Amino acid sequence: MGFANLAGDETFHAYLWRKGVMTDLGTLPGDVHSVGQAINCQGQVVGRTSDADFNGVGYLWENGAMSDGLEYPHPGGFAAVYHRRKWYQ
Repeated sequence: MGFANLAGDETFHAYLWRKGVMTDLGTLPGDVHSVGQAINCQGQVVGRTSDADFNGVGYLWENGAMSDGLEYPHPGGFAAVYHRRKWYQ
């Protein structure tokens, strides 16, 4: 888990590395950048997704989809841990 530049080096996305396969986690609609910050034992990833001006929100990626519909205690910041439906810094 982390982030990598996309082809052309104009933007970057969070990715998950599992069993030798790199999965692009994408971004939320309207955003162009994302960074993976932490992963838990259930395979849920938290991080930040942002627009071209780096205005961003925290996200949760699980079951192949990214969402921002969770209450996040530090707007615009990074999540450190997501466990049992709660954010921990």
